[in-house]
Amino acid sequence: MMASADYAEPKCVLEHLGFTRSTLGRAMWGSWGSTGRKEMTRSSDVDWFCWDKEGRLTNAVMEIRRIWADTIPSTRLDLIYCTSPALVNDFATTKGTDLHCLYFLTTTECETELEREFATQQQMLRRRADIRARETVHLLITLHSFQKTFLTATDQTAKFALGGTRSWTTLAQFAAMRWPDVLADSTTAGLITLADAIGSPRSRLLEFWRRSFMLRTNQEVGQSTPNELSRELAQLEVAWQEELTKTINLFLPWIQEHAGMTEELLGAFLQRLNVEAETSPKPGVVSSEVERMVRAFITDDENVLVTLAEGERRWWPLHAILQNPNAPARVLHNLAFPNWRQDWWPWRNIVLYVARHPNTNADTLACIANTPGLRPMDYAAAERALAGKRNPHG
Repeated sequence: MMASADYAEPKCVLEHLGFTRSTLGRAMWGSWGSTGRKEMTRSSDVDWFCWDKEGRLTNAVMEIRRIWADTIPSTRLDLIYCTSPALVNDFATTKGTDLHCLYFLTTTECETELEREFATQQQMLRRRADIRARETVHLLITLHSFQKTFLTATDQTAKFALGGTRSWTTLAQFAAMRWPDVLADSTTAGLITLADAIGSPRSRLLEFWRRSFMLRTNQEVGQSTPNELSRELAQLEVAWQEELTKTINLFLPWIQEHAGMTEELLGAFLQRLNVEAETSPKPGVVSSEVERMVRAFITDDENVLVTLAEGERRWWPLHAILQNPNAPARVLHNLAFPNWRQDWWPWRNIVLYVARHPNTNADTLACIANTPGLRPMDYAAAERALAGKRNPHG
């Protein structure tokens, strides 16, 4: 039985499963998410990344996934396999899931030419202030939209509810987006950087993070009652909202400089976030992508979402539309199965959350369940939702 921190070293784990170092050494390996931060809990996926720009390990990766499913079925493996030579321009900047993977990826070695090339490309990505500012807005939208659209269907409220672990990790990620030279390799490190910047005591943020993490682990093993969970989350949410308000007020001029929106839209955005701004900085650059994301976030009108989706092909606005609880079934179907793209892998996070969206109809869910080549988690989400529609009362 491996400790959760062991999973941060992909090559060591894979050697344990029988793969040779010579085979694994043909590519670059790393971990990200809770795996890379060494913050896994019982319900965490193992998040790995393999960069094989010559495509020599395609069969080996298929075998890794098969052996993993047979050997460690209780822990899901989310292995991102990338053969694109242009990590920044072609891979990380076209969808949010892979942006996060590359931005926060931790590697244990930088010995080979490929590993050094990755480090150079990762630094290129971290120097893009426009991408970092846009992603800060996207993280805010995703975290808040989840509460209305997906929270009631999850059994991981201590992770996803405001004040839960995801909230504090997101604050730490804000610090990493704002100051890439002091990129944090853990939630603790990111919160320390942020606390110093916003003038909060380090001990305050770290105590809230500790409490949220303990609450999550207790929920996962059945050691917290619903009342205890609700009471503690309510206290953590109040504390988190206070720190979020300080953070946004510090970040607003920077966001508006690099990925701005009109003052009117900014006001509506902050109102949705329940944040009172000390100033309302004018945009240095108005980003149409950010504006469309925010419009999708603040609207309660499904017709507005239909209009925003028409002709839109950029991942970030479409993801914001998907996160809205009012997204209609026809838009959700078109998001999962756009007629303008053939490869499903870059679209996997969209497909997954279409399967989880309460407005997705049975026909779309059946299409997902019968689409070859998706991940086990995608099929599981579609099948769970289909079962719920067949038997809505459990």
